[in-house]
Amino acid sequence: MKYDTCLIKTDSLDQILQLKYQLDEKGIPYREKIRSGSSLRDFGALLFITGQGSYGTNGERQTTYELFVSKEDYERAQQLVL
Repeated sequence: MKYDTCLIKTDSLDQILQLKYQLDEKGIPYREKIRSGSSLRDFGALLFITGQGSYGTNGERQTTYELFVSKEDYERAQQLVL
């Protein structure tokens, strides 16, 4: 099964955990992707733009969580998003 439809993209870990729990309860399979914005490239861009880097600080806000579901399950899953 392909999980190619993005259900949610957020930086809130609490929101993602709650939604994953609800998807599990309803038997809706999903795939998750976690992206950390604290890469060396981001550090270099921040250093270039602001003249100072913040590598390693505010790490929680730099993480983005995405959940993907199949097209067939999207409507049912969408009802769970707050």
